[in-house]
Amino acid sequence: MDAGADVDRREPDTGRSPLHAAVAAGAARDAPEVVRVLLDAGADVDATTNDGASALDITRVAAARSRRDDAGQATAHDALAALLVARGATA
Repeated sequence: MDAGADVDRREPDTGRSPLHAAVAAGAARDAPEVVRVLLDAGADVDATTNDGASALDITRVAAARSRRDDAGQATAHDALAALLVARGATA
């Protein structure tokens, strides 16, 4: 990003932005820091994919799916959802 990368660049086929990809990796240890860096750089917290999913939607669905199998991953996704909401996510 220091070199001028577009934090809201979209995948042509899916409409996913780097923020969508970062929250999808929510159980990864560095995902919260990547999300913070993207948001600090001005990423659109409410951007949606081509099918209408926001980063908050992706995180909440991942948390729900993880609850039945792995509470630790669900907690990581819940923490990402809280971070997104704290940063203004409404969708």
